[in-house]
Amino acid sequence: MTDTATSRYGARQQSQGSNSNTWGDDKLNELFRLFDRGSKGYEAVAMTGNTTLSWTNYVATNSGQVSILKLTGSLSSAANLVVPSVEWVWPIIWNTTGQAITVKTSAGAGVAIPNGRKASVFCDSVDCYFASPNVIDSIILTNARDLVDKNNLDATVAAAAIPGATGTVKVDAGATAAYLIDAITASGAITLTDNGDSLDISVGDGGLTNGGLQSASFSAAAGASYACPVGGTIATPTPTGSLRKIELSIFGAGTSFLSGIINGQTTTAFPVDGDQTFTITDADATRGWV
Repeated sequence: MTDTATSRYGARQQSQGSNSNTWGDDKLNELFRLFDRGSKGYEAVAMTGNTTLSWTNYVATNSGQVSILKLTGSLSSAANLVVPSVEWVWPIIWNTTGQAITVKTSAGAGVAIPNGRKASVFCDSVDCYFASPNVIDSIILTNARDLVDKNNLDATVAAAAIPGATGTVKVDAGATAAYLIDAITASGAITLTDNGDSLDISVGDGGLTNGGLQSASFSAAAGASYACPVGGTIATPTPTGSLRKIELSIFGAGTSFLSGIINGQTTTAFPVDGDQTFTITDADATRGWV
């Protein structure tokens, strides 16, 4: 008369009439201990490299044949935990080895648990798989990065090639992808401020650069402010309708002249009296500077 083992726990199935005088105190209690440890037990397995677990039938102390398995050690490289080709579920495998551990059967590919992480794993007797749900209400997860932490999300956004669709911001396809604050540059009186979840664009008072004190005749640049004595001609830039401005402070008794398209007329001698400060604006190509 021969006992046989169950396919999962390796628990003893006693044949009729076997194990006389040992059925209860020995064999039955052996069965209880095996089920008790296998369904609720905890074990810490120290790993020094690739580790293979071997389970023996009728034994309640098989390494790793528990519910909660903690992997310990101080590994310098990733390693494998090779488990028996038996149908089994580990509700928690906790990897604290310092390296990624792949839980697999001898012939399987298995699943890799990163260092410091806990995972639910099951074996179908062929290979090991993650047992965590991948359907949460209406959210369907297809890989390990479907739900990410902030660092992973920031890295993904920074590296993404954002499509040039309406309503999106895109860095030129030939350039490295970047956040908006990194992709925009400002100069002169324009200032960019990164507020974390928003970008402020501000322009300093007047938005004009200092063109300095000028002598008799000179060519004015858009976006500049000048001080100049009376006399001579001030040449204005070609108008483009960009609403650029020029500020002029003319001092002294007498008259200076503006040249270019002024108030819709092309002129080389538009008179302006001294002792005044005024601003002209680039209206458009027809009206010129007004």
